[in-house]
Amino acid sequence: EARDIAPFLQLLHSRSAFFEFAVGLYNREKLEAATWRPASSTMADFRSWLAEQEIASEDDIAEGFADPQIDAYVQRQLRAEVANAALGQNAWHQVLAEGDTQIQKALELFSRAETLLAERKGLDSDPDRKAQLNK
Repeated sequence: EARDIAPFLQLLHSRSAFFEFAVGLYNREKLEAATWRPASSTMADFRSWLAEQEIASEDDIAEGFADPQIDAYVQRQLRAEVANAALGQNAWHQVLAEGDTQIQKALELFSRAETLLAERKGLDSDPDRKAQLNK
């Protein structure tokens, strides 16, 4: 089922906050993008930066980051933008795929691919069973 993006995250996207902060951070600190993860100090710096840039009020920032899912989303977005700055768009997509529920669900099904194919072939040879499942 599709999920809505929280209004706080929509605001951050609309203001290019992830991109602006991550690229500035990467240019200042020359991070090892392939393995970099935002530390708690980086997250605190990001929250301060949001307030300094007047992207969101301190109350909105505190409320937004109170949700662990938003915090995890922000960390992934920052990782993706650092990866993009250092390694390119393929790296950006790879990081974001970690949080994509559709991609993750599809990956779970790969281990069942052989069984699913056998079931499908069995349906093709048994029209009565196929008709029952299609009801």
